[in-house]
Amino acid sequence: MSIDAATAIVEFAESADLNEADTRFHIIDRLLAEVLGWPKSAFTLEMSTVDGYADYVLERPNGTIALILEANAPEFILNFPRTTTPISP
Repeated sequence: MSIDAATAIVEFAESADLNEADTRFHIIDRLLAEVLGWPKSAFTLEMSTVDGYADYVLERPNGTIALILEANAPEFILNFPRTTTPISP
């Protein structure tokens, strides 16, 4: 996890007026890839579901779904801690 990348993304988001498409491109894509380390090849965008479309479906290397995300224009700012404390297993 890159705290520096997360901080840069949050600082950008605080100063930008973004619609949903811009939010996805400038915030969510970057959070997933740069902060959480998901390879972009693991993203499926606008996947058809029984209820409509999922904005993001993230898959594990074995092809199973790990996470489904719905994107919207930001209504609040994400706050990330400036320091991290490792969690012991």
